[in-house]
Amino acid sequence: REKIREEEAGRYPTFTAVASYTEQYTSGHRNSVNTNNRRARFGVSVDFPVIQGGFVTVSARQARYDYLTATGQLEFDHRSVVSQTRQAFLGIISGMSQIKADLQAIKSAKNALESTKAGYIVGTRTMVDVLNDLTTVYSAQNKYVDDQYTYLNNIIALKASSGVLSVEDLAEINRWLNKNIKFALPRKFYGGHVPATPKLLREDRV
Repeated sequence: REKIREEEAGRYPTFTAVASYTEQYTSGHRNSVNTNNRRARFGVSVDFPVIQGGFVTVSARQARYDYLTATGQLEFDHRSVVSQTRQAFLGIISGMSQIKADLQAIKSAKNALESTKAGYIVGTRTMVDVLNDLTTVYSAQNKYVDDQYTYLNNIIALKASSGVLSVEDLAEINRWLNKNIKFALPRKFYGGHVPATPKLLREDRV
């Protein structure tokens, strides 16, 4: 808006005030006369642009278009921030439910693995079935970890979009990430070595 006013002011007259002051002192010899001259001048000039060609009109019009462009960009940025904030918030709500579902999926996969092991002992299931169920457990645990990282990313995105993200928040999240998840060591099973069911000794819940 200030740029528009500046361009439109190009057709207005320009007033210029001029002022000057001089002082001259002359000192002679024995029989000479000392002189001291002071002179002050004041003046005002007016510059009126009679013919501008259309430069002022075109410049003012361009400034208006630039203003409309900036206004549209501001509205776009505002809606983008609102959309990102809403998406991050819904992601947090969904992430909490997803993490709980992942924990249940891990428990279900472990129970299925134990059932398959029992069937392998009595001869109704094969080692391939055991390995397939073991892969399912690994996949469930991997998804659980991935969903935790997604949950943390949504927390950071929400705080950043709302303008409240601080160094303390990042330090706290970094402390969460420093918590390692340990798995149990393999154990012997039915005369051979079968990888043990990855048992979380400590499940860090976000």
